[in-house]
Amino acid sequence: MWSGFNMLAHLPTWKRLPDDIRAVIERNVTKYVRLQRQDQQKLNTEARPALAHSLAINVADSATFRPKLSGVYATWKQKLGSKCWSLLEAASGRLG
Repeated sequence: MWSGFNMLAHLPTWKRLPDDIRAVIERNVTKYVRLQRQDQQKLNTEARPALAHSLAINVADSATFRPKLSGVYATWKQKLGSKCWSLLEAASGRLG
């Protein structure tokens, strides 16, 4: 399952916040997103045996389809920028 958290803010309002306030928000978002994702992974791991009794669980081999997404990755890398892209790759591994 995926239950993600994304911080969204109205950019002009965000920019009006003092730097120290933005830093506190960013630090806490980073911390609690990491904890949320760890919790979600734990729930996924715990749910798998119960689900396997009545469902077929398929695990995709991402190595087979990642190379075919190079154009998608290039587009999103450009749109997201290098900082965001490097954070994404830190969590997912190299994306092309």
